[in-house]
Amino acid sequence: MTQILETLYSQFTGHAPESVETLPGAGSNRKYFRLKGKESLIGVYGTSTEENRAFIYMARHFSQKG
Repeated sequence: MTQILETLYSQFTGHAPESVETLPGAGSNRKYFRLKGKESLIGVYGTSTEENRAFIYMARHFSQKG
């Protein structure tokens, strides 16, 4: 799972992450990770398609709102 996130991080930033830290969960099946390196990013891995769609929708909404 972290290998997938590390690959995505590398594709997004052009560099491999220096570290990957598991973050506490919040009651869903999603797992959260902080990837640190050139940039500090949050990676999320979830197995529920419906939850993933809702998460992406909310992330886009809040991103647009700043």
